[in-house]
Amino acid sequence: MANSTYIGQLNERITIQSKVAQKSPISGATSNDWEVLKNCWAKVTDVSGSEEIEGSVRYVNIKTFTIRYDGAMVNATDRRIEYLGDYYNIIAVLAEGKKRYQLLKAELDRE
Repeated sequence: MANSTYIGQLNERITIQSKVAQKSPISGATSNDWEVLKNCWAKVTDVSGSEEIEGSVRYVNIKTFTIRYDGAMVNATDRRIEYLGDYYNIIAVLAEGKKRYQLLKAELDRE
């Protein structure tokens, strides 16, 4: 099977963020915050669809972000992507082309 991604197609800048727990020095309360894990180039593909929840259809915006392979991203479902001011929660990570690229399937965060 031929590789469907070429390095020149990675032409969109994205930021991958990781969730970290931070403890307040004043109250001692723990809160989750996001820190930048890496900035990289990606090929962005729309895979939008709809989803039925309790009998009603809700629009879901899903994109696939193709990046260069990174071993740290193999189990990245606890991370998110910032792209054009929007945040996308990573829901699946797939390898493409014998560890040349990774496909990060992500859903728009509506919060």
